[in-house]
Formats: sequence, structure tokens, C-alpha cells
Amino acid sequence: MPPVDPNTVRDASDAVNRRHNMTLQLEREPKTMEPALKLRLLPATFTAQPTRIFTSAELNAEIFTYSTGVAALRLTNSRGHLDLLPFQGQQVWRACFDDQDLAMQTMFAEPEPTTEFLATYGGFMLHCGVRAMGNPSPTDTHPPHGELPNFPYTEAYLIAGVDDSGAYVGLTGRAVCRNSFAYGYVVEPELRLYAGATTFHAQLHLSNLRTAPFEYMYLCHINFPARDGIRLLSTAPVDPEHLILHPDLFATVGAARECLAAYHRRLEENIRLSTTLDRAAQVYDPEIVFTMHHLPDKAGRAHTLGLLPEGGAYYVAHRRAELPLALRWIARTGNEEALGMVLPCTAEHHGYNYARERGQLRTLPGGETISMSVEVGYLSAEATAAKCKELGDLLV
Repeated sequence: MPPVDPNTVRDASDAVNRRHNMTLQLEREPKTMEPALKLRLLPATFTAQPTRIFTSAELNAEIFTYSTGVAALRLTNSRGHLDLLPFQGQQVWRACFDDQDLAMQTMFAEPEPTTEFLATYGGFMLHCGVRAMGNPSPTDTHPPHGELPNFPYTEAYLIAGVDDSGAYVGLTGRAVCRNSFAYGYVVEPELRLYAGATTFHAQLHLSNLRTAPFEYMYLCHINFPARDGIRLLSTAPVDPEHLILHPDLFATVGAARECLAAYHRRLEENIRLSTTLDRAAQVYDPEIVFTMHHLPDKAGRAHTLGLLPEGGAYYVAHRRAELPLALRWIARTGNEEALGMVLPCTAEHHGYNYARERGQLRTLPGGETISMSVEVGYLSAEATAAKCKELGDLLV
């Protein structure tokens, strides 16, 4: 097949209607940061029957719909797959590498077609923000975690190419949000899955269309499954200055409230009690939240690992410059088993007014763009040992 024009944009419907897969030899393309292929995805081409629309060596892409009608894009490599929702927040709904299912336990086996946060909550990774983020206080008017988690994207693209990290297949999209005399911005999520990798790279590009500065908030909500025996390590020191417990008891009452309060008191005495998951000794019903202050490595990246009892680890890395804070969120209700071991963010989780009062709102100058970046996934036992050796004493 001849080289792909970098400026080419094709509709997925073309590939489907011709009844053939798009096969590329991406390894023969010159390395570039821009995708060699950008394929427009159209909702009308998605059906209950999975349809492969892209193949290049070990990298593949299929489109399908869940029984709920939500459109999905499955990206695969030799180590696993990602199930993405291109038109609903560009969520990573499910992720699996080396036979490790990485998404939290939830009441939702499939995504629901809604913009309401809790009415379809259970995806593996969600973008949150950007005009506001977190749980709204009684004085806030924004929805939980803002407009992004289930945002109805009308522009979505399959991308593929080769960059400095190798051959990849991925997803991107674009949404323009405008309100006269108030705000105008573009959000462009982008995700790349590389050949042979068990982690993926995700970004959110935010551009301010107006001349006036734009206040924004952002959080990357990453939900691993909570299991006993997982040991949490990170480049955030385990002390009251770097791992800070939020004293929220939520809507619990009676004995449940006292159990949660008693565990809070134990954590205030010894925060290290939280670093190995143990249902018998801990209380995370409905949830507990910490603020984390990571120390970056020489490249400016913060790292968090969840060491698994059988070997290997959950893994997240993020850049401190754009995401100066992080939250740790753990929920173990029996119906929800979630380990948000690190949620990189620009502000804490109590909503817009809380962030404004504490100086946690970020400002994007007129006409400028910022990119928030994370690396997320699973590390084999060998890769975990190598990562721990690489980080050395920085990892605690």
C-alpha cells in the first residue's frame, strides 16, 4: 500500500462500505509527531457487529456498539486492548493487558447513553473539568466533575503513525465550547497505544479562543480495581505534608458513620496504614480521599505504582508542571471496588468555589494552549522491578 498522506482525513464509512480493512505498514513511515493517518469516525457506521477498520502489524482497531447503543472503539496490540467511547467523553471504558483487567468493579457492565456522571459511572479513565471539577458544594452550580466526563463529541478520529516511542494506533477528538461574553475554548483529547506496550499515553489539549484569560480546572480520573494486598508506592512521601487525608464522612449515618470516623482517627495517627489495601483493617465505604504532593523525577514526572500480590503493578505517571496536585480516591462498598491510587489534577475535589477560595484555579492566557499528559496502565513483574530500580529512593 502506498504511503499515507499526513494531511489525509478519511471517513470510517468509506472503509466499511468498501468492506475491507485499512492495512498500513506504519513501521516504514518516517517518525513524526503528527499522525500519518487521521480517520473520521461517524456514529452511523457503528453497529452491534464488530467491524475492523484498521490493521498494521500487531495494531488493530474495531468499531462496535454496546447493547445500550453507546458506540465503542477497541484498540488492540500484542499485549492487550482498550475499549474507548469516541462520542461519549472519549472515555477509556475498559482496559486489559497481559490478562489483567484494569477497570474498577462497578454496577455498570456497559456504558449508558447519558451525560449524567453517576448514571454511567464505572469507566477506567475519564477526563474531568474544565470550567469546573469535583463534587459541587451547595453554593456551586456545576455538575459533578464538570462537563467533560460524558461530553457528546461530534468530532472523533482514529489516528495512527510512528513517533519517538514507536508505532501506535489511537483516538482523538475535538469540541468547541462557546458562550458570548463569557468563555470560548477547544478541548482535544488524544490517546496513543503503542505496539508491544502495556501502558498508553493520554493527553488533553485545552485552547483558549478568547483574548481574555480563561480559568480552568482539570482532573484525570483513573479507576483501577481495589483488591486486598495491593501495596501503594509513589514519589509522594508518606507523611502528613505530602499525603493529606480529607476529613469527609459523606452521607453516612449511625454505625457506618462511626466506623468511617474511627478509621479516619487511625489514619490521622498513622497515615501509613493506608498504603496496603486490607478490607479487614480498613474502611472505604463509601470512600476516602487524600491529597498527594509528589516529588518529580529529573524529567518532571511524578510516578505512582500499585504493587500486586502476584507480581506486576498498576502504573501512572504524570507531569507535575501542568498537573501540580493529585488525589488518591478509594471506594470499597461491595458494589463499587475502586482504587483511584492517583488522580492527577490541578485542584482538589470539592468544586469550583472551594478551588477559587484556595487559589487552586489555573489561568490560561488568551489564544494559548496547554496540554495535560499522563501515562497509564500495567507493568509486568520484570517491568515493575526495572521501574523501581530506575526511581530508586524517590519511590516510597
